Amino acid sequence: MAQPFVSPLSLKCPVDTRHVTSTPSFKRVLVQAVLKKSPVSPRVDLTFLDKNTHGFSGADSTEICQRAGKLAIRESIKADIRRLREKGEADAMEAEEEDPVPEITQEHFEEATKFVRRSVSDADVRRYEISLRVYSQLRVLTWYTITTRHANYESRASQPRNDCEKF
Repeated sequence: MAQPFVSPLSLKCPVDTRHVTSTPSFKRVLVQAVLKKSPVSPRVDLTFLDKNTHGFSGADSTEICQRAGKLAIRESIKADIRRLREKGEADAMEAEEEDPVPEITQEHFEEATKFVRRSVSDADVRRYEISLRVYSQLRVLTWYTITTRHANYESRASQPRNDCEKF
């Protein structure tokens, strides 16, 4: 698995790899990166995703965003079809109106979360948390070992060497 809570490195990884995004701030950063080029309504509350996607992987959160975007596009197409039927196709072609860009709304996110399931089980999350603890302990131990060895090397290097006395 990827290093935990390192959002810039994790965002460079392929989106289909599994990242347990347990902290809400990390999940929010991931969702904002996925929605970077998407027209999201300013009224969307992304904390909704934090509350309702506990235990979801990064790929699961990405799928929610993609589904919400597709739902917004479908809604826009249905509205265009309805508008064309009301006005008639000839009138609509003559008066070239601006095509409104669909926005992803809170309702789209709520609907998308109904269809997306977790791909990471609770057992996987526990295993990940255990490996996270072990990893962080090893990291501290490695740092301590390296700094201790470096300090020992520095102290030995500062002592004068009398190689001539050995002979």
